[in-house]
Amino acid sequence: MSLHFTRELGHFTRELGHFTRELGHFTRELGHFTRELGHFTRELGHFTRELGHFTRELGHFTREFALYS
Repeated sequence: MSLHFTRELGHFTRELGHFTRELGHFTRELGHFTRELGHFTRELGHFTRELGHFTRELGHFTREFALYS
């Protein structure tokens, strides 16, 4: 192999290493974001379920109120 080719291969390998490291950082941050989004979604599900219970009870109350008014 020529010295020029070896030098170019070294530059390419170094740049590929930088890119791979940055991709790792991005992937880690994406993982953190995805985990937080999962927590938020779970909490939103709990809230929605409780809102459904409240709405059902309000419907029962409204029906009873209408019957006895």
